[in-house]
Amino acid sequence: FPDDTANSTLADQGRYRQHRNRVTGPSAEPLEFPVQTTVLHPEPGATVVTDHIEGSSPTYVFLHGFGAGRDGIKSRALFRHAQSRGHAAVRFDFRGHGDSSGQPNGVTIRELIADAKAVLDFSGESILVGSSLGGLIATFTAAANPEQIVGVALLAPALGFVPDLARHLDADGYLPS
Repeated sequence: FPDDTANSTLADQGRYRQHRNRVTGPSAEPLEFPVQTTVLHPEPGATVVTDHIEGSSPTYVFLHGFGAGRDGIKSRALFRHAQSRGHAAVRFDFRGHGDSSGQPNGVTIRELIADAKAVLDFSGESILVGSSLGGLIATFTAAANPEQIVGVALLAPALGFVPDLARHLDADGYLPS
């Protein structure tokens, strides 16, 4: 991907806004089995908080969208799917989201890819499941690390985000807030 895109932040003048799932029903219920939480450090001073369940390889890795977080309806459904089949699963908060370090408007695409790579290194052979911005990051991560990827599933990936980024960047490669 172009270097100017890799260093841009995600606050694209309101194009992506925080949202909350308002779905009810079984998929909205908390998980009925325990998860372990681990903090990873993709770069000095940066933290990425993960939840994971043990199981066989490949590991399902959920990558959430902008403004979302690791504990949502989609990640719970994926964890239930993995658990029912005896597979490991990981979900995490990108930097600037949830319990991980950083602010949403100060995180670059390159940093989010580094977060995903840290999770991939933690997880081993994986199937990436990316939603929205997480789909974009899953695409870049899979392309850069094919030896660790068994499959990729994209849910409404934000691939259209890339072409417009360059025209919004400031001199330092960030999107103005």
